[in-house]
Amino acid sequence: MWYNERINKRRVSAPPEFSICCMHGKIELPPPPQLPQVIIDLLLNGDTRSKNFRENIRAYNSMFAFTSMGGKVDTSINKGRGPPVFRLLGQNYHRIGSLLPLDDSRPKFQQLYIFDTVNENANRIAAFSSKRTTPTSDIKILRDDIVEEIKVMLNETNPYAKTLRTAKERFGDSLESMNVKVRLISGRSTDPNTYNMPTCSEVAALLVGDIDEEFEARDIVVETKSRDLARISELHPAYLPLQYPILFPYGEDGYHIDLHLKRTTTTSTNPRFRVSMKEFFSYKLMERASHFNVLLHSGKLFQQFIVDAYTMMEGERIGYLKLNQKTLRADNYSNISDFASTGNKDSSMCGRRVVLPATFVGGPRYMHEKYMDAMAVCSHFGYPDLFITFTCNPKWPEITRYLSSRRLQTEDRPDILSRVFKMKLDSLIWDIKDNNLFGPSAADDIDKLISAEIPDRASNPALYDIVRDIMVHGPCGLANPNSPCMVKGKCTKRFPKDFSPHTSINKEGFPVYRRRDDGKSMEKNGIDIDNRAIKYLFKYINKGNDRVTAKLQQDSANGGSSENTSQNVVDEIKRFIDCRYISPCEGMWRIFGFELHYSSTSIQRLSFHLPGEHNLTYDDEDDIDEVLAKEENQTSQFLEYMKMCSRNSVAKELTYIQFPYFFVWNKSITEWTPRQRGSAVGRIHPTKPSAGQRFYLRILLSKVKGATCYEDYRTVDGITYPTYKEACYALGLLDDDKEYIEAIKEASQWGSGVYLRRLFAYLLASESLSQPAHVWSETWHLLSDDILHMQRAILQRPGLEMSNDQLKNQTLLEIEKQLRSSGNTLENFSTMPFPTNSNIPSMVNRLITDELCYDRDACAQEHQRLQSRLTSEQRDIYNTIMKAVTTNSGGVFFVNGFGGTGKTFLWKTLSTYIRSVGDIVLNVASSGMAALLLDGGRTAHSRFSIPLELHESSTCSFTTNSELAELLLKAKLIIWDEAPMLHKHCFEALDRSLKDVMRAAKAPNHSRPFGGKTIVFGGDFRQVLPVIHRGSRQNIVQASLTSSVLWKSCKTQQKLNPSKSSPNGF
Repeated sequence: MWYNERINKRRVSAPPEFSICCMHGKIELPPPPQLPQVIIDLLLNGDTRSKNFRENIRAYNSMFAFTSMGGKVDTSINKGRGPPVFRLLGQNYHRIGSLLPLDDSRPKFQQLYIFDTVNENANRIAAFSSKRTTPTSDIKILRDDIVEEIKVMLNETNPYAKTLRTAKERFGDSLESMNVKVRLISGRSTDPNTYNMPTCSEVAALLVGDIDEEFEARDIVVETKSRDLARISELHPAYLPLQYPILFPYGEDGYHIDLHLKRTTTTSTNPRFRVSMKEFFSYKLMERASHFNVLLHSGKLFQQFIVDAYTMMEGERIGYLKLNQKTLRADNYSNISDFASTGNKDSSMCGRRVVLPATFVGGPRYMHEKYMDAMAVCSHFGYPDLFITFTCNPKWPEITRYLSSRRLQTEDRPDILSRVFKMKLDSLIWDIKDNNLFGPSAADDIDKLISAEIPDRASNPALYDIVRDIMVHGPCGLANPNSPCMVKGKCTKRFPKDFSPHTSINKEGFPVYRRRDDGKSMEKNGIDIDNRAIKYLFKYINKGNDRVTAKLQQDSANGGSSENTSQNVVDEIKRFIDCRYISPCEGMWRIFGFELHYSSTSIQRLSFHLPGEHNLTYDDEDDIDEVLAKEENQTSQFLEYMKMCSRNSVAKELTYIQFPYFFVWNKSITEWTPRQRGSAVGRIHPTKPSAGQRFYLRILLSKVKGATCYEDYRTVDGITYPTYKEACYALGLLDDDKEYIEAIKEASQWGSGVYLRRLFAYLLASESLSQPAHVWSETWHLLSDDILHMQRAILQRPGLEMSNDQLKNQTLLEIEKQLRSSGNTLENFSTMPFPTNSNIPSMVNRLITDELCYDRDACAQEHQRLQSRLTSEQRDIYNTIMKAVTTNSGGVFFVNGFGGTGKTFLWKTLSTYIRSVGDIVLNVASSGMAALLLDGGRTAHSRFSIPLELHESSTCSFTTNSELAELLLKAKLIIWDEAPMLHKHCFEALDRSLKDVMRAAKAPNHSRPFGGKTIVFGGDFRQVLPVIHRGSRQNIVQASLTSSVLWKSCKTQQKLNPSKSSPNGF
């Protein structure tokens, strides 16, 4: 532990006391047993065997692991030249399969301890490497001798390996016939606080035949042979040792709920006796002189372990929320009271589910609340004076000293990086807040402290070296076109910058830092650079968000679309888990309990409600009368505020939002009490205009002082008005749509320009504005907030300037796009300006225009000529497809026929008819040559933006509101020639994307294949099938269209045959 990690940093204590390691002495766990010498040598010797083991430690661990690990490992982060990082996407879990593999499967994980033990080493290596090694070969290749040593060691030390070996020895080839199972026992007979090396009989038991015995809920029974995988609970003691046999060679127990604190806090009103999962890992991840901690020396495997440990913690919390989803409910007081008056006492029949609450750290509600809190602070004190980015530097002396003495790399110890970063961060905040680091400042001081220039090497060589190593961008441009910042031949960071004699603020409020043309230069990676390539300190202050946008739609339980159900049920927990990434440093930060958000200013969130509509939270099993009778359910934060105003003279002079500055909300007794020390900023929850009277009450809360009842908010100059809206009018808050202007101005404090334009479009469409033109003239400068930035990015012109008229016109254009997406237009609002004609063509979908430019009369004549020449086979197929098109019933068809059978003739006949009636048909082919034979033909990849690199969950590269999506929505028929040539993932990608497009358009058949569109495939499976690199015949067949899940929905038409007497002229 470092001295600056002590509990109370404001005083010098001897000896210092610490918390993150052992909770101030409350936790004491048994030390791990002496590590086998084999593992110590492989980790520490430093010879070629040791280097091979450390480089491939994750592979060696996986080949001996008993369980598989869930989640998706994101390897894209390691494509650069930086240190390796283990990053996990999605939900993590450990699962175990059966004792024996299925007949058509290779053995894996625990099956390797039983199945084909003669070739065990070869089977293990085959799963990770196709090459055998010699002691002198490349260290990245797995070695037989290391595998053999680990196998022998585990056979001697690991109780789980011993159990499986015993099963093999006792039953041999009779395992399946005798129906042998293995039970993984979760309970322990010994005290886990003093002994954690279990015996074979404690951790596992062999079961023979059908067993009716009841086991503990967390016990796992491994079947003899099964396709099903059993998921192991995070609370099972074997959760970690089964996954990490290298780190737990003796099968030592991981975390389980029977671990007790050494001592409890007797003063606590709710004393706790058990060790939490967070405390367990914090204790285990500390270095102690009394024993060798293998976790801290396991390198890449340590990264994986940290991520796994944090997902265990998160999984336990989320598991609690999931288990309580069925019982925890919320509703307002009047609704529950009305429900009870009907005589129904079942509380589960009313209310709504509480899903991922704002108390879940890192969840979407939590992040939203923290953001709103920050905006409340800015609203109260003004915008921040300092915006400082602070990044961990692996060359900090504390880090380098620690790692060099242990012969470790920076990436080997994310725990040290997190701990040192936290200390440095605390020190920086102390310097700024308490040490008055900056002191009084003036505008002229900026250039003395902040610049983007090369220091003088002679007078300040240390600063020169720092700038050269970490403050130079690239180099990029023509000198280095392969730089990561280069896109389409241009630097996305807009380097090199222009020279500037001094720091200034441009017209848009962006800082332009001093970078003088002083002739200084330095060499970086063999390239001379000058001040134009120097990075400045505050580069993030105007940086946009990096984020992943996903649109989710959950199908109903019966497999149909949720559009057909009465309510869309969104699993917020699953959505959160599936979309979040976890890396080692973040995992350590969360395990140690460091803050994600810190604020020196307290924020008091203020709830409010209409009469009788305060929220109650209760359990499914609670009796309604008892819920209503509880004293804490009789009142609310807002009601208590009005009560305090009736008896306190100070409160009478305060609005609701000012109240927390002088009073404290005591939740335990549901009462406001006068503040004795400190202060807090109040924040009232925002409300949409569509909320009706609640919205108008929200406006009054920031204006009316000392209200003692709801009537006081409706009373103006002694007159009590029937509604809050009329009271707002009487106070002059709603004249000339003033409330909407104020709403837009308030939203501009935290909302983006895109959000504000959507809000304005919504107000227009809902006819909420009495004078839209007036609201526009008062708020256009807010609505156009990001227009200039957008246009610069779109046009790749960082120096672009726009006049006010141009900004207004482009803003109106964006609003028009929003209105058109909902079937409305600015033309419906007579007083509103409309974007000028010069911009209107950009709103026309060029793709649709191109497909509708055919001469309908000429197409009709051509169709009549072609239709008369169809053969009977072609005519049957033509009629079947046209029936699906004209009735909008949709369907997937495949026309089978080799070259010369008239497929292209049939495609042309179908196309000319659809175009003759003014509809759209899309002709595509799998190859460019085949596409040339089709009228308006294009390759499928080009037309549908199909990615070149595909996998089983790929989608096309367009959004549901793009021009291509609009084209696909209007298309009556899609013809895809030479379909058998492409991989099945191409068709499945289009299927997913079309379903998204049709779902967004609320099409009735959007859940059907290809979103209910009519699509016709053509080709011959006897010709070229998908090309699979070094693929076997089975691989090629598996990749073909017939192996896709879509094939069962495809109606195969009769095979076309060539005919010499055919009038088609083939």
